[in-house]
Amino acid sequence: MTITARLDNLKLVQTLIMEHPDIPDASKKKLCLAAEEVFVNICSYAYEGEAGLVEITLEATGPIVMTFRDEGRPFNPLDNPADPDDYDLDTQIGGLGRLIAFGFVDDVSYAYEDSRNVLVLRIKTTLLA
Repeated sequence: MTITARLDNLKLVQTLIMEHPDIPDASKKKLCLAAEEVFVNICSYAYEGEAGLVEITLEATGPIVMTFRDEGRPFNPLDNPADPDDYDLDTQIGGLGRLIAFGFVDDVSYAYEDSRNVLVLRIKTTLLA
């Protein structure tokens, strides 16, 4: 699916997951949360206020593989992750979404290919059921 990176398109991302026949029902909400964190970050930061596209693919014939591709500014979400032990509840708002999203997956990879950010989340289905 390729959609405009706008927050009002989040429902389309959730529908992609919730209607996928090969994802166990018990796992769908966890995947929706991970996808929401990634998608919202792309919408909020990748295009710096301009319109842009995000391509999302979801495969579940073995491990579940969610891939997000965008043409926004290069950003490796694996660099400089937030440390929850250093999180200041009094001064910080947000910033832990990547930890949340990546906490549901077994493997995360990032590449900048052909002027596109490519983020891949891999999840063993046995961990999600």
